[in-house]
Amino acid sequence: MPDDIHSDPLPDLTALSAAVRAYIETLQAENRSLRAELEQVRGVRRPAPPAAPRASAPRSPAAERGEPEPLNLPAVQYPPDTMLISLSGQGMLKRTPLNAYGKQRRGGMGVYDIKLKDDDAPAFLLTALASETLVVVTTRCRTFRVPVNTLRLGDVRDRGDSLAERLRLTEGEKIGAVLAVNDANESDRPWVLLGAATGVVRRLRRNVIGPNLADGTILYDPKDGGAPTVMCLSRGDGDLFLASNTGLGIRFEEKLVSHRGTRGMRLTPQERLVGLTPLPADGSVLLVSADGQGVRRPMESFAASKTVGGQGKIAIKTDNLVAALSVSDADEVLCISAFAKLIRFDAAEVPPRTSVAQGVNVMELRGDRVAAATVSTPPG
Repeated sequence: MPDDIHSDPLPDLTALSAAVRAYIETLQAENRSLRAELEQVRGVRRPAPPAAPRASAPRSPAAERGEPEPLNLPAVQYPPDTMLISLSGQGMLKRTPLNAYGKQRRGGMGVYDIKLKDDDAPAFLLTALASETLVVVTTRCRTFRVPVNTLRLGDVRDRGDSLAERLRLTEGEKIGAVLAVNDANESDRPWVLLGAATGVVRRLRRNVIGPNLADGTILYDPKDGGAPTVMCLSRGDGDLFLASNTGLGIRFEEKLVSHRGTRGMRLTPQERLVGLTPLPADGSVLLVSADGQGVRRPMESFAASKTVGGQGKIAIKTDNLVAALSVSDADEVLCISAFAKLIRFDAAEVPPRTSVAQGVNVMELRGDRVAAATVSTPPG
């Protein structure tokens, strides 16, 4: 190893593809972190590395302070049956114990997760217990129940299995929405909400997707408002928050939504619904955009509308919102990128904003984009 460990020349990566470039830069970041840790062990102080001569991507908060990026911070341990499920747009699925993923600070580069073909990318990310069941609704509104414990257990960097083949999807049919349910707590959250890209929302009794559901059951005609793209459970007695890909949000009372379908948000042909979540009394909504920016909006500062079907108002400054999720300070956030890089960090690291903001960097991206995000509540 050379005496000055920061003297390595930076290669010109501009001629490489975005995926290869991101992979090399991830290895470079991990190498710098390992070298910095070695310095600390030796008790040697070295000057900070010089700035790269090429145009730099957004840097993590640790990098901005001149600190090495931690790759595996001490992380809370979940019960061993807590799984993280990655699901691609073409229906490739992998489940891995959540404890297998180390924690970083927000703004880190993450680690590579599910292995996918070049023409595929992650589309859904969720946590579930091994004893729970995935409810999958397709673009043709056919609905299936898939027990989590029947899915093959894979490592962090592992190939998924084809859920599309298992469900025998028809030509042109894709997975539209997916949700983990625990049939034992149906009384706690007795309603299921389904939102279509068009802004139409439905509210159904949860027993409709219960254990007696026959695989392939059509919940409703997708010609009536479109197939669901977002789905969640609720208690039924609070407010809902809806968000569009353009960063607009609307809040209204859940009881205003009917089982036949209600236009919860008025969207233009260029807009689509990407977020649907019930609101706890004192909670916030985490908004994550494709460019790796995130913000928490306390809902006491986001006034509720008395009617449904409005255009909404700006919740975050972005033209490509990916997710809107209810969150508390105790929760953890997991984001996965189009190149299948995954990061886990504390929700409390994202500062709350009562006014419109662009957000802070939650994931460092280089030629990449955030594809999906989820929130997990640690035990205890």
